[in-house]
Amino acid sequence: MTLRTLLFDLDGTLADTGPDLAFALNRMLADEQRAELPYERIRPQVSHGGAALLHLGFPELRIDSAAFDALRLRMLAVYRANIARRAACIVSGGTTAHKKPHPAPMLLACNQSGSAAPQCLYIGDAQRDIQAGRNAGMPTRVALFGYLGGEDRPENWGADGLVNTPQDILDWI
Repeated sequence: MTLRTLLFDLDGTLADTGPDLAFALNRMLADEQRAELPYERIRPQVSHGGAALLHLGFPELRIDSAAFDALRLRMLAVYRANIARRAACIVSGGTTAHKKPHPAPMLLACNQSGSAAPQCLYIGDAQRDIQAGRNAGMPTRVALFGYLGGEDRPENWGADGLVNTPQDILDWI
């Protein structure tokens, strides 16, 4: 099958939304009369999702608590209201019943784009991005320019390739 569709993890891969997510987290911290965190501390956690960001700011809250979920929903609302870029279609962790690495978000994106999974290339900057793409049956690439932390080992994630810059993606296709 030929490649028809490029799917991107948004945060750190397609767009530098770290500042937008940091703003949302720091807004939650300020609302709760807590000290804001420096961007340098937030940035490495961006690829791990809203729950990881919230845990960074509110480590005492259990992830499965109602208080945590309420803060997460508030933070995502702030993020959506202040994100720098808009897209025609965004499939996020709350769009389907399952989150990455489950294939459901990837398969929904395939459906919305009118492509079969093998016709899509998924590019992400977190291990769960690559797992989700693989679980959906699509080829994958790791965006090394994304929000990778020092402990990340993308060469061991099972992706079909690594890309150093956005230009590498264009050169490959």
